[in-house]
Amino acid sequence: MTRTRTRTRTMRMDNDQALVDLDLSQAVKSTEPADWKYIAEGAANLILAYHPPLLETEERLLRGKSLRLTKTTSRSHPEDKEKTHEQIEPARSKQISFFDFHHQILSEIISPDLLLRFDLISLDNQWLQGLATAVEPSRPSTKRDQSSIDTTRTHAIIMDNLAHQSDGSEQQIISVEIKVPKWACLPHNLELLEPSTRETKSKFCRTCVFRAVRSVEAAQDPAASEPLDEYYTSAHRFCALQLFNSRHPAHLRRALDRLCAEWQHLKPPTSTIPPDPTISKNTQSHNNFKIFRHGVLLDPLSVEVDPELIEVLAETLERSQVLRRLAELQRRLDKLDIEGVFKELGSKHKEGEEGAGGSGVLEEPIGLAELTALIPLISETTEPETIQTTLDGLSARTKAVMYALSMTFKDCSIFVRLPVLPSHTNLNPTTSTLLLSPAPEARLPQRTQVKIIDLDLKPISRLHKYFKADRTSFSDFITLLLRSPQSPPVTCLELCNSTASW
Repeated sequence: MTRTRTRTRTMRMDNDQALVDLDLSQAVKSTEPADWKYIAEGAANLILAYHPPLLETEERLLRGKSLRLTKTTSRSHPEDKEKTHEQIEPARSKQISFFDFHHQILSEIISPDLLLRFDLISLDNQWLQGLATAVEPSRPSTKRDQSSIDTTRTHAIIMDNLAHQSDGSEQQIISVEIKVPKWACLPHNLELLEPSTRETKSKFCRTCVFRAVRSVEAAQDPAASEPLDEYYTSAHRFCALQLFNSRHPAHLRRALDRLCAEWQHLKPPTSTIPPDPTISKNTQSHNNFKIFRHGVLLDPLSVEVDPELIEVLAETLERSQVLRRLAELQRRLDKLDIEGVFKELGSKHKEGEEGAGGSGVLEEPIGLAELTALIPLISETTEPETIQTTLDGLSARTKAVMYALSMTFKDCSIFVRLPVLPSHTNLNPTTSTLLLSPAPEARLPQRTQVKIIDLDLKPISRLHKYFKADRTSFSDFITLLLRSPQSPPVTCLELCNSTASW
């Protein structure tokens, strides 16, 4: 007999009322620290997968689940090192909880089919402290220096582990993670841009600019840097505008092919650029593409990716319309560019100071009511002309909130789960590498799954950081282009308008 899951109203969590799943809460508290495996972490949260060493001790409610825990930032972190405890804690108490952000905002503007299910659970403090101690050695040292699991929290989130191998038949499932590149379009209002960056921003997307700058050592001093790898200005590079280009289906396939090739440290197959042994393979290594199998991240050098898998991946993304919706949300929320936002806020904010009145427009955390008011503006039924007309009458604070919300959709990931042929039938006997080929049923909508993850609301106070990073990156990129010995660069605009076969 199926047991009904028990939920009840709980105490306030992070400033909000929410429903706690009592059965899941009890299941989590009954586990041991060794049952949880470190997966990844971001700036504010850490993810653990439920992976008990012994099958007989498995909690069935937690099968295929992961645990999302809140982190606390070390005082040594750049954003908090100048702040006192009295300054940090009140700001945190005003922040919108992840649970409310998901259920009251994201669920209103994104199809439920593309969102993960999140269940709220209560935590036992002693259990959480034991888990935090056990997990700490698995974390990267750079992360341990900056943050730790917040053991004072009384609640956490349980969600699906999209890399988990499904139960049942011998059908093998892979999970492809695509880190959504920042910015799916070029700036709308060029007149708001500084003359020094206007031409470059009108031709190059930020993804290509940021990648190029970050690929060069000593980027803080471009004049002393090594030359820019010509891959980053060639027609063979990965460009985010092509990934989001729905007008030409071939562009999506080319972008996915390049992401996969970068994951495997491969030069473009059609490139006329001869390999340079002095250039590290890591020069073209990025974190935008990963493949998981049996819950484990695959070694890119241990597999061969069937071109047909790229085709099926593209078809699945097109059918879900996930890229179209993310691009649309970015365009609707980012009408001004970060330069335009700071022009609206005024010169004092541009230099990172407080605005008129001393209240600090970018210091007050975003409120739930502010986001709720934006929902009609970014709804799929709202015409673009209405957005532009409404935008003119909005306050500088609201425009800044819109930009901060746009960053949620510029810093997320897409997970695609699809069936592949069994490994024992697809092992290359010569190289011992696994050939990843789609199973015949991979083209059936009911056998695939597409989800958006890492949809976190960014603090509005980070706009200062975004502005400085934008200004520095474009300045460095322009310097690199001027010093580059190769032929004129292929702009993103040219790549996006090209209909040539890849």
